[in-house]
Formats: sequence, structure tokens, C-alpha cells
Amino acid sequence: IIKVLRHSDAHARATAAETLGRMNAAAAIETLRPLLRDTNWHVRRATVDALGRLKDKPSVAAIANNLNDEDQDVREAT
Repeated sequence: IIKVLRHSDAHARATAAETLGRMNAAAAIETLRPLLRDTNWHVRRATVDALGRLKDKPSVAAIANNLNDEDQDVREAT
């Protein structure tokens, strides 16, 4: 599933992020963090949710940057 985070299709990336968060896949944290800056809002939101579920303290600062995201859904998820 981690490989799908690099897929060209945004829906696939978002679904992979959501799935990894639900699976509590801590091994995916380093691969998830860059998706907080993905060009697709759905991917950014799914990534915020996933990292939040994983409760990774080093990710808090990266997630906080999304408080100013251009998309309201991403800001609300943050």
C-alpha cells in the first residue's frame, strides 16, 4: 500500500493514505508526510487524517502547516 502513495492518480494516493491510517501503519509515516503538500486537496486531507490517527508527535508541526491550507476541508481536518 505504501507504494500507492506515489501513484499518479490522486484518488489512489488518498485511498492509500486513508487505509494506512486505519491500519495504524507507523512504517508509512515518513512516506506520508510529503503528501501534506500534495497538489490535490483530497490527498492532503486524507494524509492529515492518517497522520492524526498514527499520533506521530514529530508530524504535529507538519500537520499544523495545513491550518492555512487553501481548501476548507483540509483546514477542518487539521
